[in-house]
Formats: sequence, structure tokens, C-alpha cells
Amino acid sequence: MSRPCTNLLLDKVEQQLLDKDQVIMAFSKYLSEDQVRDMMEANEMLSQDDEIILWRTRSTKEHRPLY
Repeated sequence: MSRPCTNLLLDKVEQQLLDKDQVIMAFSKYLSEDQVRDMMEANEMLSQDDEIILWRTRSTKEHRPLY
């Protein structure tokens, strides 16, 4: 499968036409929370401690009173 946009983006980062930190921030802001988590899980970027923190955060938000 051809990925022209992905290849263009990676080429621009490699050629230093785009700052990699700026690209990371753009992706982080553009993607949904679920997409960011999926990407982190797929690339083994979450530790067990991270998983516990994320689980606690999700549980707290789900059970927070509405008032």
C-alpha cells in the first residue's frame, strides 16, 4: 500500500524542513485520546506504572459526581 503523505512528512522531518518536536505536538493535539493510547500501546510506549495511572484517571472520571 502506498503512503505518499506519510512518506512526504517523514522526508520533511529527515531533511529538517519540519521540526520533529513540532510534528509530535501536532499529532498529539490532532489525534483523539483513544488514538494516542492505541499508538502508544502498539509501539510498547506504556509501562505498567503508566497503565495503572491511566486506569486510575479513567476510573476517577467515570465515577465523578455530576454536581
